[in-house]
Amino acid sequence: MSNKNLKNEKPTNSVIEVVEKGEIRRLFYNGEELSVNDLDPDDSTSFAIKESDLGKIRGSDLQKPFVFIVDVECASEKFELGERVEFYYEDQPTLLIEIVYVNKLWEGFFGFRTWLEAIIEQVNHSANFKVIDSELDDNYKRVVISCKISADDLLIDSLNSAAEQYKNLVIQAEKALAKRAIELYPS
Repeated sequence: MSNKNLKNEKPTNSVIEVVEKGEIRRLFYNGEELSVNDLDPDDSTSFAIKESDLGKIRGSDLQKPFVFIVDVECASEKFELGERVEFYYEDQPTLLIEIVYVNKLWEGFFGFRTWLEAIIEQVNHSANFKVIDSELDDNYKRVVISCKISADDLLIDSLNSAAEQYKNLVIQAEKALAKRAIELYPS
């Protein structure tokens, strides 16, 4: 089916809307079409959204059931080991960061599980972040962290702010690990 046929399909007045025609799905924000990729043909609520379009949408515009998944390249650039980063609306606009990594590929100074435990400890002391799931016993380690975002901010600003806060959490976790190492192995 060609995209020409879709040009006649007009969105209604909702802020975020999906217009479907056959197998083609388009996402509109305030009547403007966004550049997105469908992730699952059976799921009409999740979209991979380009970083440039995150600068058009505010947290207050997020609505159930839509999930905007940040482009993988952007996610991994902003969040160390960030496998999946997404925006959605629960009780308020939320950013979700999922860290997944194979234990045997880790080349850090500390063991990967120890490093993730230090991140979790820092998150637990943070006002903005919360660990909502983790799996540290498997070969594929996984931690899922949520961050409440401001309804007034553009999603790109929320993403950048959360990324900066996350980097600071990682730095604090690594400092705590270094301090423990010095205490365990004084020179």
